[in-house]
Amino acid sequence: MLKEKNIYKEDLPVNVVVARLEEYPIHFHDDMEVVYVLEGSVGLKNGYYNYVLKQGDIFILNDREIHSFTKTSEDNMVMMMQLNLDYFSKYYDNLKNNFFVTDMHDPEDESLEILRSLLATIMMEILQKGYDYEHKVIETVHNVISTLRSDFQYFLMEDGRFINGEKNKGNKILAGRMNRITDYMYDKIGR
Repeated sequence: MLKEKNIYKEDLPVNVVVARLEEYPIHFHDDMEVVYVLEGSVGLKNGYYNYVLKQGDIFILNDREIHSFTKTSEDNMVMMMQLNLDYFSKYYDNLKNNFFVTDMHDPEDESLEILRSLLATIMMEILQKGYDYEHKVIETVHNVISTLRSDFQYFLMEDGRFINGEKNKGNKILAGRMNRITDYMYDKIGR
């Protein structure tokens, strides 16, 4: 298992890569990664669970989550956005301790559509590199984080899958326990 160190260019606390994924080996990093499937599908192994992400799916990889990617039988195009949590933690209390989960099984979710729109805006700003794009990207990332915090912050695990629901929002006790467990695991095993 490889611990990746993300390097941020041009003093921008965000990395965005748009690529076709073949295979990316198992790894983890200290920053948050947002995976947005633009076309086709991609296999994601996150811890012990395997997912097939399809076009339009968004998956949040919280900091220190072990994950890898594989190609499925169809071609893909994926946007991967990494957020420098050291930078954004200055603006949000306990950002590193939050667990964000998107519910991929509810395509009608308005919050998910807002998230898709924000990610598309970030992608276009970075690809076009227009005037003052760095500030526009950072501002839009703040909107992404606000959306994540308000609509995708806490989770419940049922049948080996993360489920997001109204009853789980604000479950600070469960999130705190999970954070302490993962911190302990990474301190004893992962470093």
